[in-house]
Amino acid sequence: VYQFVMEHTPFRYEFSVWNERKEPARVVFRVFLAPFRYKNENDLDCRRNDFIELDRFVEEIGGGEEKTVTRESKDSSVLLPPGVTVEEILAGDKGDGAPCGCGWPRNLLIPRGTLHGMRTQLFV
Repeated sequence: VYQFVMEHTPFRYEFSVWNERKEPARVVFRVFLAPFRYKNENDLDCRRNDFIELDRFVEEIGGGEEKTVTRESKDSSVLLPPGVTVEEILAGDKGDGAPCGCGWPRNLLIPRGTLHGMRTQLFV
């Protein structure tokens, strides 16, 4: 059986952040993608229905520290956990139990776009 599935190329986020406080801080990163708009570009309330959440994660940043935070697309918190494969079942590995079924399939994390491409903006 052959099934055609559209896949995106794996990618990673890299954010440079600086904690100007003297004590360590836990920082929540929420990453959103939205289509690029010329009209109402800065009116986020007008554009809020265009946003999709790509990821959400927490990092610890030391006091006075500048840090580059890197996150792989495969580690996104909005993706379905990987399921058990037929090979793993045949080998006797049942995995960690049934996945909850919550989240996006890996191939649907990034929107399809258009034939000529689609300009987007990343919001963190």
